[in-house]
Amino acid sequence: MTVTSKTTMIQELNQIEARIHQKLRLEFEELFVDELTDKQHIVLDFVERKGGSSPIQIAQQLGITQSAVSQLLNTLEKKEWIRRSINPQNRRELHVELSEKAKTYLENMRKIELAIIEKYYSKLSLEEINTLTSIYTKLDQLIVDQNEGEG
Repeated sequence: MTVTSKTTMIQELNQIEARIHQKLRLEFEELFVDELTDKQHIVLDFVERKGGSSPIQIAQQLGITQSAVSQLLNTLEKKEWIRRSINPQNRRELHVELSEKAKTYLENMRKIELAIIEKYYSKLSLEEINTLTSIYTKLDQLIVDQNEGEG
């Protein structure tokens, strides 16, 4: 297989994946909140998984500066997606937690995910799901390894 044909196949795969995301987004459009950027959504997901977080942890997770995180958090706080508080044990440390609005939003995202699983992914065989999982896991690890090599 030539590099060109491999590249062409990957471009086709990316186009298929983009079409899938577009179709699903249109189908579940009423449940999406368009005011969040991808980075803001990633921050909310991260804070939820950690049960709260600090700006330093968020900066490390996103691979961006603390100044950039501060701007992101300012925007999220103004739009009432998060709350920031000072750690009583260490007054120099900030703690970030989700607002009720964010918790409700993320709960709706989980409902969308479950609806997509039930309606579409459930039609795949266990072998197909395992193959897809294996490929995405490998791609995820390649990205991590590549980024660590650059750091």
